[in-house]
Amino acid sequence: MCPLPAVLATPMTIGCVLLAAGSAHAQAAGSSITPPAGTKRFAADVRGDVAYVSNISGGGDTLAAIRRIRPSDVAFQSGATLKLQLLSGRNVLFLTGAADARRHVHNKILDGEDYQVSAGAGSQLGPCSGLVGASFARRRSLVEDLALPVATNITEQPLASVSMSCGSGAVIGSVQASAEKLRNQGKQQGFVDSDTRSGAVSVGYRNATLGDVSLIAQYAKVDYGDDPLNAPPSGLSATQDFEQYGVGVQYARKIGMRLSGTAAVLVNQFKVTSAKGTAISGNAALEYRATPRIQLSLGYDRSNQASVLVNTSYLYAQSVDFKVNYRLSQRISLSAGVRGSRDQYRGGVPSPLQIRDSKKLSGNVSGSMKIGRSAQIMLSAEHVDRQADVQIYDFTSDNVKLGFTTQF
Repeated sequence: MCPLPAVLATPMTIGCVLLAAGSAHAQAAGSSITPPAGTKRFAADVRGDVAYVSNISGGGDTLAAIRRIRPSDVAFQSGATLKLQLLSGRNVLFLTGAADARRHVHNKILDGEDYQVSAGAGSQLGPCSGLVGASFARRRSLVEDLALPVATNITEQPLASVSMSCGSGAVIGSVQASAEKLRNQGKQQGFVDSDTRSGAVSVGYRNATLGDVSLIAQYAKVDYGDDPLNAPPSGLSATQDFEQYGVGVQYARKIGMRLSGTAAVLVNQFKVTSAKGTAISGNAALEYRATPRIQLSLGYDRSNQASVLVNTSYLYAQSVDFKVNYRLSQRISLSAGVRGSRDQYRGGVPSPLQIRDSKKLSGNVSGSMKIGRSAQIMLSAEHVDRQADVQIYDFTSDNVKLGFTTQF
């Protein structure tokens, strides 16, 4: 786990540092661009899996009929990632591209592809390190994530960010800014585009006994715009812009040889076109190495995010997860976990058949086995249960997946 924030020691750790520097920003936009890990100039991985899903519709029988989806299906996914980085002294240039394709035996309407490319440059000068980056992603939304009674939506998401982290002795600091756009294909069905601009600053103190303590400040502005193409369907009120700023404290510490943790808590003042309010956001993570073979992790996050639904101002999201990893041997690993989350769309007036509040609970077990030096096969099983304020979106699903990945 990276100290939060940290000072760059070598070009290879730029990503770790800037991800840490963006922790406060993650409360606002949750996006960061980092170089590939390691020192290899070129790396690639190829992956694929086949999964049986007992209910792929994202709801009950009524919603399945509206979406024209057969609930049970077999899905195939394949993909590859290419990573290129050029290291020269304290400088790094990087380019990453990824593509994935999904196919279904019965529900061809859910077939689609995802693409993402990112690039950037980083450098270290004295006690400071900086990185500028940009990315573009095109994704087909998973049907269970759609909060409207439609089966498909494609999003395009360009992002640009700049980050800097500095340290002198025990004093550490960082600054980050980003601009992000979200474009939805399904505007006429009730989705809305957004532009998000955000920034974060942190100043802290590092001590071997105390740990890392930082004061953080953040700002985010979400503009849904008034482009006629973004106009909501007839009869719905316009989506209201969302703005928030906050201050808080971030803490990271390793406790003994087995336990380490991070936590950040912010008090945010937010406003929409017609209202103002105060909210608490933050995140926490603990990792505990019980034995050389067993590792436990616990995480919690709550934040306010840009909404993808017309007639809402923002999404208030909470999640908690617990995971146990067990290394049976040098080649075989097992894991089990449980995750709970709640999403609440706030602002505006609900439109018919639009989710405003949903809770999801899932549990999973999985195992992986290394084959040779770079290949791995995985087998997993998951149970998912969701309850929503609109009953047709309630569902349970059991999923079994067999996959493989290999690296070059």
